[in-house]
Amino acid sequence: MAGITRRDFLKGLTFVSIGAGMGVKASAGFGKRFMAGDHIMVVIQMSGGNDGLNTVVPYTDPKYYQYRPDIAIAANRVVPLSSKLGLHPQLQPLKSIWESGDMAVIHGVGYPNPDRSHFRAMEIWQTGSPDVPANLTEGWIGKYMDKEGHLLTTAAGAMAIGGGDVPYAMYTPLYSPPSFETPDDFTPLFGDNFTVELMKRKATLRTIYQTGTPEIQLAEQVRVAGKAAISASDLISSSINHGSNSVTYPQSGLGTTLRNVARLISSGIDTRIYYVTIGGFDTHAYQEDLHPDLLQELSGALRAFYDDLQGLGYADKVVLMTFSEFGRRVEQNVSFGTDHGTAAPLFVIGKPVAGGFYGEQPTLSDLDENSDLKFDVDFRQVYATMIQGWMGEDADLVLGSHFDRLGFIS
Repeated sequence: MAGITRRDFLKGLTFVSIGAGMGVKASAGFGKRFMAGDHIMVVIQMSGGNDGLNTVVPYTDPKYYQYRPDIAIAANRVVPLSSKLGLHPQLQPLKSIWESGDMAVIHGVGYPNPDRSHFRAMEIWQTGSPDVPANLTEGWIGKYMDKEGHLLTTAAGAMAIGGGDVPYAMYTPLYSPPSFETPDDFTPLFGDNFTVELMKRKATLRTIYQTGTPEIQLAEQVRVAGKAAISASDLISSSINHGSNSVTYPQSGLGTTLRNVARLISSGIDTRIYYVTIGGFDTHAYQEDLHPDLLQELSGALRAFYDDLQGLGYADKVVLMTFSEFGRRVEQNVSFGTDHGTAAPLFVIGKPVAGGFYGEQPTLSDLDENSDLKFDVDFRQVYATMIQGWMGEDADLVLGSHFDRLGFIS
């Protein structure tokens, strides 16, 4: 297996688009129902670099309109959150969540010496370690899972939906969470689309994974991983069909994914972390043709998910956060778009959230040496608040250093 490491091989092992339980034996705790105090975190990755200035708009700042004569959001179209800041008009569905006090806007999130490469910037956000190469550390969620050890002994203590491969944020050498595009990949979600042939193959694999060749270490690891994948598949298949929704979701990729997340949550599956991906935010050209549709998809799905959790009775158990690997440049480019930038806002939504603004909106009158926004909040402060304030683990141990919490979780 020249050129492929043991870690790479095990990370890549999947069954019907699902990878699970690398090196961890399936436990009898699969399907455990909720206990008092259980908290769930949903992370939405907005891939490509979301334009923060056209998401949370400084609509009273004349410099905003000077820098963006063609793509700025007109003041009379903004959804106002304050006398100076408002949301893009396609984020209107979030306004009532803001008014209810269940939505926090974190201003100017970034880190020192920002990287404008999609790949490296995403690695930094996913590992929580700007100064450490990704191949030398775990993902920030993976580190949390290591500390919260019981998650490593369940078939689906954490899972990724909608993004294909397991995101690096969830990487730990002890466990690879289930990852799939949709539950339709391996289960009859809302109809009989699970073919007899696929069921036969699954039964065959189950038989193979019950036996093995323990004298060969790698083969045994593959066997254990395969058994865990089968267990995760069975658990998710059962849970998705026992769950329910209380609202109708938009017919969009993110809408479908969050509908499935809510359905799994309502089933009582013992999953603490859901990781969801929506792409397309790399708006270098004709941004006004692309960005509104992306924000409409985001807000419609978030609104439905928020309402669904209330209707299902799980609103007090779930907090959702968004992030993107970087924001965009302050000044529009010649293609009526924006190029890779630095700091940007993110949202935290849920009934347990202390809503409002956190951090300071970066000023357009004091840019950095590259004419980009200066960051105000280190992204690891957001992680620390989620890890310790909501998920109940020591954030200093998980992140390897101390970062002040922000207070959006009381």
